[in-house]
Amino acid sequence: ERWAQRRGISLNTPVFVCSKGYPAVREELLRRGWFENEDRESDIWDMYFTMKVTPFINKTLREDQIVNRFFGTGEICSKGGICKNLRAVKWFDSVDPDTFFPRCYSLGGADSNEYEEFAE
Repeated sequence: ERWAQRRGISLNTPVFVCSKGYPAVREELLRRGWFENEDRESDIWDMYFTMKVTPFINKTLREDQIVNRFFGTGEICSKGGICKNLRAVKWFDSVDPDTFFPRCYSLGGADSNEYEEFAE
């Protein structure tokens, strides 16, 4: 309550924290009436956008708090993770991932064949 009063916002105003790297998300939330809490260490927020899972390790989130990353989702929530798993689908099923997902490459990985495929 006091936190909102000191910032001149209503208790009903949604609050977000946004790490660097998401300017479009930040701008759109502000346009929609959200308030940005620039203190990334604060627990006062409704939505938290970050590039890393680190801020949430060993933290208990309230039921009403939303985060875009949480521990254990790198395999499906990162470009590299989903690319790696799409390439591995051949071991589990006889489907070509390029038929249901846009072709992707892990150029920073150890597999140099992917870089050559991308260059073609």
